[in-house]
Amino acid sequence: MSFKLEQIRRDLIANAKSSELWDLVDVYGKQLDIKLNEAMAQGVLIAEKDPLKFVASLITSMDRNVPIILGNHQWGESEWVLFDQLFSPAVIFGLQKSTDRNQPVFKEKDQGSILIPTGGTSSDALRFAIHRWESLEAQSLMVQTFLGDKAINSICCLPLFHVSGLMQVIRAIASNGQILFSQLNELESASKLLAVEDFCLSLVPTQLSRLISKGFIFEKMDKFKAIFLGGAPTSDSLLKKAKDYSLPIVMSYGMTETAGMICAQSKESFLAGNFSSGKPLFGAEIKLNTREGFNILHVHSKSLFYGYWGSQLFERGEGLSSNDYGHFLEDGQLIIEGRTDNWIISGGEKINPKEVEENLNASGYIESALVIGKDSKEWGQALVGILVPKGDLTDKVLVDNLNDYLKQNLANHKLPKAYLFVEELPILENGKRDNGQIGKLLYSVTVD
Repeated sequence: MSFKLEQIRRDLIANAKSSELWDLVDVYGKQLDIKLNEAMAQGVLIAEKDPLKFVASLITSMDRNVPIILGNHQWGESEWVLFDQLFSPAVIFGLQKSTDRNQPVFKEKDQGSILIPTGGTSSDALRFAIHRWESLEAQSLMVQTFLGDKAINSICCLPLFHVSGLMQVIRAIASNGQILFSQLNELESASKLLAVEDFCLSLVPTQLSRLISKGFIFEKMDKFKAIFLGGAPTSDSLLKKAKDYSLPIVMSYGMTETAGMICAQSKESFLAGNFSSGKPLFGAEIKLNTREGFNILHVHSKSLFYGYWGSQLFERGEGLSSNDYGHFLEDGQLIIEGRTDNWIISGGEKINPKEVEENLNASGYIESALVIGKDSKEWGQALVGILVPKGDLTDKVLVDNLNDYLKQNLANHKLPKAYLFVEELPILENGKRDNGQIGKLLYSVTVD
């Protein structure tokens, strides 16, 4: 079914700002109609910080069927240089940015495309996954079926340019639900505006960790219909804390290329102490293909993207081979073991950083850990542990204690060659690694 503006309920925003939304839609519609022909050929950039303006510009653009490019208003100069090499949008929402070029890059077949940034941060190349309303709607219907075929209402505190935030808007539209926007530290206040038992919340592990460590778990938080958790690996210690609070966590697996989650575990299973990514949602299929000794996840889904912008489009019917590997339990639950592109080769040994992180987290001396490889003349890559410490031990005592613990549980070549202690891990708001900040931290470390 194609997108129609008329299908959206007038009170889409679950507070008094719904009327403001539709006023913005009228204004943006007039702006867009003036340059509609140019927008069809050059696209529309949406890089809005304000969630209400983001939604208004998104649905206005989707209604006109123009190609949409989602951008991060916080990108630095290097990201925008790369962006400008790819696009010269005719209409820009959210930035005081203009382009001197009028380069048409979109063809008639690209009408209705929604380009979502994926992967690239800092010096990494920007990539855009191509979706359409049909693939986004398909994912929404999969989640709706999982939840019981009712309207999906959400409190959103994730970035809207990222698939994790965007899909909360799409699911509300597709299911005739509502959405409320909130900052993470204002969740309790936001929850008082509505019946939390009718609303879902989506978090990445970093957000969940902050809520627990800073004492922001509030009285009714266990009453949410579901708290979806995904976007990055989650330590067992954090999951156990969430279970102790009786939070209705729905662990999930998905990616930008699948428009978000395609696997989910029921909250009942989580609260019973089972930690997995659950089973494939209705309309999704995951097979395991052996490659270089890993059981690689190969995904088929109606929500699958149409390829990367600027790359040859692949056949959606053939599915997508991911970089994730794992296994299925006897009852069909999926366990994600890691990513093949995250392994570190040190001294000729292949090391899974997730295994080292799990042992560091289990030591009892730290709150959270991130293990990275730094180029080394002697080792090829040397392991560096970036840690948020617990307690008031001196750095030397903490390092000695950590190494003593790791030596009891891991082979010597898996021990970090250096440690960095920080107040907060270098993680972006969407749960992915902040490669720019990691680079700065690693620069301060000397390894052989």
